[in-house]
Amino acid sequence: MSRQQKQKLITKINRRVLEKLEAKGYIERDKVGRNTILRLTELGEFFALLETGLN
Repeated sequence: MSRQQKQKLITKINRRVLEKLEAKGYIERDKVGRNTILRLTELGEFFALLETGLN
């Protein structure tokens, strides 16, 4: 996979998934230098536990 293809994939994931999770308050993004750290919020942990408990 070329660098350009990887970047397109990352951008697509950001738009489709991460922005929705962040808007709902399930995750938070912290910018550290040129890296972005994703952190699960308490609300996100709660819903993750509910989801795993249902399966």
